[in-house]
Amino acid sequence: MFDSFYPKNNNHLMIGPWLILVLILNLNLPICAEERASSDWWSLQQVKRPEVPEVQNKKWVRNPIDNFVLAKLEEEGLVPAPEADPRSLTRRLYFDLIGLPPEPDSLPEIEKLLASPHYGERWARHWLDVARYGESNGFEYDQLRPNAWAYRDWVIDALNQDMPYDRFARLQIAGDVIEPNDPGAITATGFLVCGAFDGLKPSGDKQRKIMRQDEMEDLVGTVSQTFLGLTVHCARCHDHKFDP
Repeated sequence: MFDSFYPKNNNHLMIGPWLILVLILNLNLPICAEERASSDWWSLQQVKRPEVPEVQNKKWVRNPIDNFVLAKLEEEGLVPAPEADPRSLTRRLYFDLIGLPPEPDSLPEIEKLLASPHYGERWARHWLDVARYGESNGFEYDQLRPNAWAYRDWVIDALNQDMPYDRFARLQIAGDVIEPNDPGAITATGFLVCGAFDGLKPSGDKQRKIMRQDEMEDLVGTVSQTFLGLTVHCARCHDHKFDP
């Protein structure tokens, strides 16, 4: 689209793109949300138990959660789907809890599935995605990390052992400080360093400092997004456009 703005003589400065940029900036177009979130934003409020809504088809309800589902369906003029057969329910249960199909004629034994080592393997995948876990460094060299599995297995074991969430979070943020003599607690802090890492070390002191700041930004940003639900990467240079 910029072809018509380029000068015929390639020895001259291409002013087309710069001219468009100047015009955009002088139009005073909004480049961020009209209103940033503040302390009254819904996701920053204390969790409260909501009132259970009333529904018309009370026979369909088996627990309070059903009230919320059915209330919305009735509001939209919809009716619940028929109840699934036992075989379908069993397959859903197996795939949800351990990520594997059931054996033929298996019965839905919830406690057995929760006790399976596959339970931790199935659900650790979701947490490892949040933690930006990788078994190589990324970037152009993408070197392998031969010891990355230790943090991965710690997450799996924590889920299989039903570790309380507060302990699960604390150990990943500061396990080496909280329990310095516990190898497992130290392994948990792999959360802080399991993201992409540029293995190419620059020779200049200035570039090394910049790389260190990039690493710190990744660490702080991941902790805030994972445990606070807020993005703070922008604060490195400017106020966030949307978050408080």
